[in-house]
Amino acid sequence: MIKRAFIAIFILSSAVFGLEGPDFMLLGTSCVPDPEFYNICSPESFNSGFELSLQNASLYDIDALDWNYAGLSYSDGCWKTAAVFRMYGVNDLYESTWYSVVLHRLFKEKYSIGIGYSRKDLDIGDGLYRQGFDIFRLSSGVKLNNFSVEIAVDNLAANDSDNVTGDPELFLSGDWQVYKELSVFSVYYRNPFKHDRFIFGQNLGLNEYMNISAGLISGPEIYFVGFEIVYKRLLIGYTYYDLAGLADSFKFTVSYR
Repeated sequence: MIKRAFIAIFILSSAVFGLEGPDFMLLGTSCVPDPEFYNICSPESFNSGFELSLQNASLYDIDALDWNYAGLSYSDGCWKTAAVFRMYGVNDLYESTWYSVVLHRLFKEKYSIGIGYSRKDLDIGDGLYRQGFDIFRLSSGVKLNNFSVEIAVDNLAANDSDNVTGDPELFLSGDWQVYKELSVFSVYYRNPFKHDRFIFGQNLGLNEYMNISAGLISGPEIYFVGFEIVYKRLLIGYTYYDLAGLADSFKFTVSYR
C-alpha cells in the first residue's frame, strides 16, 4: 500500500514538472535510431542502411513501473526516416504511449533539417480517463569539422483544445568529437512548463569492441555511467543511474546498426 501511494505521488509530481520521470531521465541516450533526442547530427547518424534498437529500463526498484522503447530507422546517406514506439507506465494506474515518425534531410554532409509527427495516448486509472493528442517537431542542425549543434522545437500540438500538452519544448544541444575515441556532449532542455534542465556527458571508446559513457542530468541531479559492447553491427549496452534519495535505476539496450 505504501509503495502504491509512492508510485501515485511520483506520477503526479512528474506530470506537474512535465517530465514523465524516466522519459526525461533517459534523454541522455545515444541511440542513433531515436528521433526524439538530440544527436541527429552525430557522426554516425546518417550512415547508410537500417538501424534497430530495443531498450528496457528498470526504475527505482518498482516492479510495476515500466519504460520500453523500440526504434527503427533507414538512411541512404542523405535522407533518414525513423519510426519509434515508447511506453512508460504503472500497472493499472497510468500508461503513456508514444508513436512517432520522423524525416531528416542532410545537405552537403553538414546541414540537416527534420520534421516529426507523434501521437501520444494517456490512460489513467485503467480506462477511467483516456486522452490522445497529436504533436509535431521541427529541428535543424549543423556539423562543422568535429563539432555539431542542433536546435529542436517539440510539443507543437495539432489538436490541443484542452491545453493538455503545455507550451512547446525547446532542445539545444552540442557534440564535440575531441579526438577519434572521445566525444563530449551537452543538452539544454526547457519543458512545457518552462523549467530548465541540462545534460553533460562524455563517450569514450576503449577499443573497437567497448565504449563507456558517463555524465549527469541536472534538476534533480542524476549521475549515469554505462558501457557498450560492440561486435560488428551488434551493440549491447548497460547504463546505471544514481538518483539521490531513490533506489538505483538501470537500462539495457540492444541495437543492430
